[in-house]
Amino acid sequence: MGYFDGITQAAFNKDERGRHLYFPNGKIGKGYVMHNDEEYEHFVAFHKKRMMVLLILPLTLVVMGAKLTVIAGVFVVLALVDWLWTGHRTKGLERTPNKFDITQAAERSTRSLGLPLLVFFQIVSVLLVLLGLLTTFAADSTGFLLCGIALTVSGGFMVWRYTKRINLVRKK
Repeated sequence: MGYFDGITQAAFNKDERGRHLYFPNGKIGKGYVMHNDEEYEHFVAFHKKRMMVLLILPLTLVVMGAKLTVIAGVFVVLALVDWLWTGHRTKGLERTPNKFDITQAAERSTRSLGLPLLVFFQIVSVLLVLLGLLTTFAADSTGFLLCGIALTVSGGFMVWRYTKRINLVRKK
């Protein structure tokens, strides 16, 4: 499975009766009960496409060198359209009283990503830390110093996070 499969699986939990619950906005929003496998598969496909658009389009703009204001504007428009479209798609679905279980979501997402992809992310995280340290020590201005520190800290957090996820996969 791939990266978007992992992100998608994180949006679904199961209740005590074994029913799939869909939380389109994670911990922030409401959850919905999926009453059968067909409905569940439909929303898995919907959520995967949703995440692809919400992540790939802004990243494409970054790679193309678009101005920050353009990227922010596109992201705001995407978020608004996503909110309206998701509301339309979930209208009429039974709401669950259950709360989003972040632990269950992380476990499902981790299993979906698989060990090879997690190891790849771990290597990228270590490289971010090294780049951050190099930037910090070679900085000739405050801006580069802050950028280096930010890279080191965020890369370090990612190393910690993916180490936990790799250990979770190895235990199962």
